[in-house]
Amino acid sequence: MFRLLLAITLLTFNLSFAQTKLTLTHESMWAMKRVGAPEISPDGKWVVFTVTEASYDDKENVSDLWLVPSDGSGKARRITSGKSAESGYKWSPDGSQIVFSAKREGDEVSQLYLLNIKDGGDAQRLTNISTGAAAPSWSPDGKMIAFTARLNDRDDIFTISTTGGIGKKITSNNDPRVFFGSLVWAPNGKTIYFDKQARVNTISMFENLR
Repeated sequence: MFRLLLAITLLTFNLSFAQTKLTLTHESMWAMKRVGAPEISPDGKWVVFTVTEASYDDKENVSDLWLVPSDGSGKARRITSGKSAESGYKWSPDGSQIVFSAKREGDEVSQLYLLNIKDGGDAQRLTNISTGAAAPSWSPDGKMIAFTARLNDRDDIFTISTTGGIGKKITSNNDPRVFFGSLVWAPNGKTIYFDKQARVNTISMFENLR
């Protein structure tokens, strides 16, 4: 993992500290581009990650998704372009698409977007929820995505088809203090495990999705 992160950094920014003296200041450190967590494609050949260009003005922050070969054989390339940060980015099981949460132009809150890596093109919005959607997780067959949303001041888990449509709520949370963390599908696609957080962390599951 260390080797992978180092390769990403070098490919993306081509830093040469050995050849140039650099005096670090608060301003220069703040201006440095920041590399986010890598997500490896199912076949192990590609890595997607974020690059953030920070600004003292939050409205001017820029964060996009980048793609690079995992073996370091090619240069990293930007695959999204926008000022809003992408989060929760995950590969589809077949490695052809990436889902992520972002607040793009025209969005008042973050929504889920699908980006087709195989065929190219712009990311397509998948959800349209008034309070936003986050923490997407692919079903094993790649046909459904689970995610979290907060409606009526309550966090709940939803599922939606990757072809679009209306999200289906699969939990009934009555406690406004509770929110859900990571979502993980069981291999059979019938159970979702999730992190339910309030005063303490617990592990729960929702069964019989289909």
